[in-house]
Amino acid sequence: MVGIEKDLYREQGLEAHRIAKKAGKHIGRPPYGFGTDNVYLVPNENFGAARRAIEAVDELNWSVRKASRHTGIPRRTLSSILERKELYSDTEGQI
Repeated sequence: MVGIEKDLYREQGLEAHRIAKKAGKHIGRPPYGFGTDNVYLVPNENFGAARRAIEAVDELNWSVRKASRHTGIPRRTLSSILERKELYSDTEGQI
């Protein structure tokens, strides 16, 4: 009986998560350069630094280490930013 209830609660939670994601709501910790308004991602004071770091790596061919030193963003964080560049682009897809 307990196992069935546990599975039911798990499925309900997963379904709620899918519905929220489909509605464009952010689940979990906000990425670097973003905060939330309790549901949706909104750029914060670090957003510009993240975009500058992306530009430095992509357009100036800087290494992640060099971009990290110049922007003050930790290397691992910068690597995560570069993996999700689409979050930092504007509506036309430009950084």
